[in-house]
Amino acid sequence: MLRFFVFICFFSLFSTIISAKPVIFIPNDQTNAFFALPQDEFDVAGANSEGLTAIVTENGIRQLKRNGIYFNTLKQDIEEIYTPLRNRVNRGTSSYHKYDALVAELKSIAAQHSEIASLESIGKSCQNRDIYAIKITGSSTAASKPAMLVCGLTHAREWISMEVPLALINKLVNSYGSDQELTKLVNERTVWVVPVINPDGLVYTQTTGDWRKNRRDNKDGTFGVDLNRNADAKWGTAGDSGSTYSDTYRGKSAFSEPELTALRDLARREKMQSMISFHSYGELVLYPWGYTSSIHTADDAKLSKISKDMAKENSYTPEQSADLYPASGDFCDWAYMENKCFAYTIELGQDFVPTDSEVPSICDQNVKTSLVLLKATGQTSLNTESSISGNDCGYETELNQTLKNLFPDQDLQALSKINPEPAENFEKISKMTDTSGY
Repeated sequence: MLRFFVFICFFSLFSTIISAKPVIFIPNDQTNAFFALPQDEFDVAGANSEGLTAIVTENGIRQLKRNGIYFNTLKQDIEEIYTPLRNRVNRGTSSYHKYDALVAELKSIAAQHSEIASLESIGKSCQNRDIYAIKITGSSTAASKPAMLVCGLTHAREWISMEVPLALINKLVNSYGSDQELTKLVNERTVWVVPVINPDGLVYTQTTGDWRKNRRDNKDGTFGVDLNRNADAKWGTAGDSGSTYSDTYRGKSAFSEPELTALRDLARREKMQSMISFHSYGELVLYPWGYTSSIHTADDAKLSKISKDMAKENSYTPEQSADLYPASGDFCDWAYMENKCFAYTIELGQDFVPTDSEVPSICDQNVKTSLVLLKATGQTSLNTESSISGNDCGYETELNQTLKNLFPDQDLQALSKINPEPAENFEKISKMTDTSGY
């Protein structure tokens, strides 16, 4: 009987993993109820002014129906989108690069433009593939140059997110020496581009089936960690899952994944002052915080202004990342926390994988958008006094100012010695201040 029970449990889990994943649309008036559900069975893929699109498991469909949440099924299975596209990519008749072709192009660029471009592997993936970064910088007498990081394909199915970084590389190297403005930018800045953070996931989607995460073997019959829930930025607190089978599984610990630690180490080593992480989809320019919409960064005005400048080039919507939906463990949140970096996520296009004919225009628009940030890099700085750890996320800084306003006669130094967790803050404050007459 026990063996039978174990078999049924395993079969149920295995069926969940391999079953079809419908693509659904949830209108705005249903999104609050949707986000109140456990998110293990859902992957929010995009959003617009009318609602959001999600990839769901069959269990997720049952949850939505059970809770009376209205949705519209766009595709019975996401593979309806990817199968024909995968066939074109493998035949070489698509605008999208196969992984091997992209690597070959990066090596060719570095060889042909060696005076300004160099290629290095910044680490290995779970399946031992190289994670390539290309460095672009020209001649300069400056002792140090402001550095910008551009990265793509964090999520395996988001193929357009590798094409824009590659287009930026080609724009910079091919314009050097002929375009006066871009030549000056390349001479005075250092640009690091990592077109594919998740090579294992990309190869899987181009050869086997739909996928979002990396290809970590979780040793329980499931695979993958969501690399954009794995950074040490309020890790494990919002918009992720502790279930290994979930598309938003956060991993066993922050920075547990070699792909993301490679990116982290590059950002630390080069002291990146700005960055863009490309994703799809939604036509959005997003900035920290991603883990919550109830708190703004100390640099909100600066981050917002540059996002609006960037959005002028691609006509996307600029907003705080968590206004789309909260997600902890976001790499851009971490980059802002640790490096005081102007960090942006750009959600490309209006579909998971835009059509072949749309790729050139999306690339052109967002190369221009990237150049806006490149020009701004090193021209202004963020609030170093509010530099924060992965645990307090600016909460303590803003709370202390509130305390000073509310209790001007109290010892602010004593009040400021508080734990960043709200419940403990209020417990300590209540012991130190008499609010019974309020």
